[in-house]
Amino acid sequence: MSSTLSARQELILSLIVREYMQLPRSGGISSKALVEKYDLSLSPATVRSEMVALGDAGLLYQPHTSAGRVPSDGGYRYFVQRLVQDDTLPAPEQRLISHQFYQARADVGQWSRLAASVLARHTQSAALVTALHSGHARFKHLELIATRERQVLMVLVLQSGQVHQQIVSFDRELAQTELSAVATKVTQACQGMVAQEIESGPWEMSDVQIQVLQLVVGVMHSDDAFASGEIYLDGFQTLLADNDPAQSTPVRNAMQVLEQPRLSRRLF
Repeated sequence: MSSTLSARQELILSLIVREYMQLPRSGGISSKALVEKYDLSLSPATVRSEMVALGDAGLLYQPHTSAGRVPSDGGYRYFVQRLVQDDTLPAPEQRLISHQFYQARADVGQWSRLAASVLARHTQSAALVTALHSGHARFKHLELIATRERQVLMVLVLQSGQVHQQIVSFDRELAQTELSAVATKVTQACQGMVAQEIESGPWEMSDVQIQVLQLVVGVMHSDDAFASGEIYLDGFQTLLADNDPAQSTPVRNAMQVLEQPRLSRRLF
C-alpha cells in the first residue's frame, strides 16, 4: 500500500470510500459520478487517471472492465488510519455515556448491549459487539429467590461478570430462608470452580442442594459451549431504513430478529 498519496488522491479515495459505505453499488463508483456530485474542479478523465493510480497502489479495484472503482481492504484501512478525522464527542455526550456505563455496573451483558447501542447511534450505522470470554466459565455467586409456589428464580454470577437468570421448579414449595441457606452453601462450596470440578464432587448435600448444583452445572456448560460469548447487534434496522425505505416487511423482520442476542450468537 502506497504511503505517499497526493492530497488529490487522498480526496478521491475518501470520497469513493464514503460513497460506497453509504450505498454499496455492484458497478462501483464512477469518475463522472464523483465530479457531478461533489462539483470537483477536475475533469472525469483526470479523476479516472487518479483512480487508476489508486488501483495500482492496491487501494481500489475494478469489479469488471466497464465498472467504476470499489475500495479494497487496503483502501478501507488507509481511509480509517489516515483520512478519518479524530472527532471528539461534546462533553455533555461523554458524561451521558459514562453515566450509562456506570449504571450498567459489572454486568458484561448490559455493557456489551449498551456498547452496541452507543456505537450504532453515534456512527449512524450497524454495530456488532461480542462479549469477552476467557476459557471455561468459573463460578462466583448464586442467588435463589422464591417467586410463586414451587418456582424459584436462580441467579448465577460467573467470575467473568456474566449473569444468568433462570426460572426453575422444585418438587415442593421452598421457603426463602431455606433457599438462601442453599444458595450460601453452594456459593461457599463452588467458589472459583469450573463445571467439571463441580461435577466431580463428591458432595455431602441435601437433595435440594444437589438439584441446584446440577442446574448450575447445566448453565455453566451452556456458557462454555459458546466460547465467543454473546453477540449484540444494533442499528441494522436503522441502516436498512436509511438505505432503502421501500424495503419489504420480511427483510425488516429479519433484521429485527438478528438483533436478538440469543439467536444471533447461534448464527455468527
